[in-house]
Amino acid sequence: MDLKKCLKNEIPCQLPKLEAKDIVNIPPSAFLTSLPQPGPISLVKEGAIYIWGEVVSPGVFRLEEPIDLTEALSLAGGPTATADLKKVRILKRGEKNTTVVVKNLELHLEKGEPLNLLVEPKDILVVPAKRPGTLAKTWGTVRDVLTVAAAATGIYLVFDTARGNR
Repeated sequence: MDLKKCLKNEIPCQLPKLEAKDIVNIPPSAFLTSLPQPGPISLVKEGAIYIWGEVVSPGVFRLEEPIDLTEALSLAGGPTATADLKKVRILKRGEKNTTVVVKNLELHLEKGEPLNLLVEPKDILVVPAKRPGTLAKTWGTVRDVLTVAAAATGIYLVFDTARGNR
């Protein structure tokens, strides 16, 4: 059901009756206001944070007062499966300079290590992607070679069969 259209009387409203143990799912976009996409970094808006990288919904979000880093990432839907939570960067924009802080959010989530950091309006959060390890890179290369070899073998067998050698 589209509650916005219903509340604006654009469509008939028939709200379902809720019962015990019912689950109501309200998507983040229903209650969070996203600002237009950012321009150059020098045009940072007051009362907004930028969240980029490996998050579900990167963008610009209204922020009137400081919040915890995990709350800030939740505004963007949380990290993706490929997010490197060991190297979350926060660019703290001051009047004259920008300070880059790198936090290990994975330690915080696994062991409860304190973050001791608040995200403030005008901050920029960057969640990088995990880099594949040596084993993953090697397996990727082997997989690619095997795929090409299998395709070449298939083509050879098709032509060999077509020539009547089988």
